[in-house]
Amino acid sequence: MWYEDKESGKILKRPAFDRLQRDIFDGKVKAVVCWKLDRLSRRLVDGVNLLADWCERGLKIVVTTQRIELNGPVGRMIARP
Repeated sequence: MWYEDKESGKILKRPAFDRLQRDIFDGKVKAVVCWKLDRLSRRLVDGVNLLADWCERGLKIVVTTQRIELNGPVGRMIARP
């Protein structure tokens, strides 16, 4: 499933991002692949908190252009605020 917003990553309150968060919370999403981390959030604190929460939920997170993969214990260690 694709979640695409036209709004900037400056704010976390975006329609598609809200749907993604709901689907993650409901257990419908097991992995998130994004182009760059700053596409999720432009604010460092929000981005780190978001990644930490997703890692705690067991999500596999892949950032294609930055060749980052956050999952398992290593991902939790890296994304921990």
